[in-house]
Amino acid sequence: MDYRELVDKLNYYSKKYYVYDDPVVTDAEYDELYNKLLKM
Repeated sequence: MDYRELVDKLNYYSKKYYVYDDPVVTDAEYDELYNKLLKM
């Protein structure tokens, strides 16, 4: 997964969580992807 794909995915997950109150991944899964992004 490249940088742009990861950013788009995290933005989608954030919107589902914060705007629609409908999380599609666990907090741990989100954190794992976010940490992966930080390491890029």
